[in-house]
Amino acid sequence: PTPAPYPPAASVPASPDEPPPAGGTRYEVTIRLVNGERVEAGTFPELGAAKEAAKALMAQVTAAGPGEWPFVSGRFLKPDTIVSVDIAEVAAGGPAQA
Repeated sequence: PTPAPYPPAASVPASPDEPPPAGGTRYEVTIRLVNGERVEAGTFPELGAAKEAAKALMAQVTAAGPGEWPFVSGRFLKPDTIVSVDIAEVAAGGPAQA
């Protein structure tokens, strides 16, 4: 049997040209690696959208077969280097709040 394709990638950040939501709060999905590095996987206007993107990303990592690495933000990431998929609230013009 042919393996099912990966779920839609959650690796496309929101366009910087999109206006921020009314309150100015956005939600950033990042992948934390074993070396402490964080890879941005996307920014979303609502927490629900960020959670769905994080779940799709986790499914993509879980579905990766031996020798397959998920592609996120222009990079292939070795699955065993991923510690967590995080969601942080980002205020308009401010850094992420973990």
